[in-house]
Amino acid sequence: MKTIAFIFVIALSATLKAQDTIIHRITKQQHLDAVAYSKSDLETKKIESELINLINTHRKNNGLKALELDTNLIKASLIQSDYMASTDKVTHKNSKVGFETMTQRIKYFYTGSYGVALENACAGSLYLCSIENISPAQRIFNSWKSSPGHNQNMLNAKVNKIGLTISRKPRSEYFYANMDAIDTTFNSVVDW
Repeated sequence: MKTIAFIFVIALSATLKAQDTIIHRITKQQHLDAVAYSKSDLETKKIESELINLINTHRKNNGLKALELDTNLIKASLIQSDYMASTDKVTHKNSKVGFETMTQRIKYFYTGSYGVALENACAGSLYLCSIENISPAQRIFNSWKSSPGHNQNMLNAKVNKIGLTISRKPRSEYFYANMDAIDTTFNSVVDW
């Protein structure tokens, strides 16, 4: 009986060591994913900051006031940039119920009154940025500036608040940018 118990303890010990190794591998992979995600998150914050500076410099160079960053518009913008990253396509539409349009997203998070509301969307490749020796923010800005409609949105004299976000999947070279801007000096909500 002691021999059977001893074999059982050895077998149990070997099983627990094998499980510990598997758990350690999973934990290590999860750690690597978390590090990649947080590095990606820090990179996107840097891109967002640089892009907002480029937009505001462009506005100032054209005699306009800088846009004020708004946390509620950031939330509305993030819904869309995350959606674009998850579907790998640039779009102003969203399949999430209640967030299908820019106006729905803005109204959900921004509870104050506003007039003009506008949105720019874009995708880019980190690989192409490295080949062209250009920052992702500069690439997005150049893309929007060279497009008459997007440039008009950046230079809209009526808007005064902005929410801008960059989203990407972990370990993906593609990034998705979304900018929402509104005019809060208007005294009623425009229903698009």
